Amino acid sequence: YINCKDCKSEDSAVWTIASKVADAADVELELPKRGITTKAKYDRLFELVGGNFDCMVIILDELDRLKGRNRNRQQPHAYSDLLYNLTRATDIADLDHQITTAVLTNDGDSLIDGIDTRAKSSFTPRRVLFDDYDATQLRSILEKREDAFRDGAVSDDVIPLTAAHAAQGEGDARKAI
Repeated sequence: YINCKDCKSEDSAVWTIASKVADAADVELELPKRGITTKAKYDRLFELVGGNFDCMVIILDELDRLKGRNRNRQQPHAYSDLLYNLTRATDIADLDHQITTAVLTNDGDSLIDGIDTRAKSSFTPRRVLFDDYDATQLRSILEKREDAFRDGAVSDDVIPLTAAHAAQGEGDARKAI
């Protein structure tokens, strides 16, 4: 699992994934963060997967935030290149191991629009949509976070009112909080 909003480039994302894979395998990463090519980072990532796991599920949260630096309008977003390489890992790295990529985003349409045709041919997303939270669910979520406030700072009517307002909108717990 990586949150792509913390990565500024494809290179950074690949290093972060490789680092997490090495941690999960309890082996040394042996990969500098800077000074080597992105391809070398992919090579190490695929080596780690192939040498330590039968299969791998890589979860990319907020992938649409990984646009990449110094790219012009004609170049695909960095996440397009990342998806291309991860979805074709068995061919690129001649792996006998399956790598599955799960993508989480709040804006699936713009994510798909930002993927170039090479990546679209191997990335076949299946959308899973989650319903908005209702007022009861939001109230429960907010009550679990009430301890963040000093005693007496939140009167008894604040949480039910906030939950009701948030439920009338998008049912977004982050906005309610």
